[in-house]
Amino acid sequence: MTSTVTPNESLRRALLARYPLIFVRCAEDDRVRRYIRSYRERLIKGRTLEVVEWSCTRGLSDQGPESADPIVALKSVFESKDPGFFVFFDLTEHLSDPRVRRTLREGYDSLRGTDRF
Repeated sequence: MTSTVTPNESLRRALLARYPLIFVRCAEDDRVRRYIRSYRERLIKGRTLEVVEWSCTRGLSDQGPESADPIVALKSVFESKDPGFFVFFDLTEHLSDPRVRRTLREGYDSLRGTDRF
């Protein structure tokens, strides 16, 4: 018998396993927002984690357009000690840049074991 795992179930498992970086390919930004918000209260009991969003036009929602450069935004997240979810919309388009890929690789360890996703 074949078991099919839905995209929602895959994301749920990744969040509950506390993976620090999760790649989600979805054309529906609002759907991703709703799903992340529905899980943020379940992950850390007694706290609601902030959800910070990034887009290539607006930058990080808590910093503004000066953080629209993906490397600047990623470094800001990796250097931050604030718990929360950091959702990067449109990052796929920047993965062809080796500097973006290297920033992700180098920053991965800074998120492990923290309450930053």
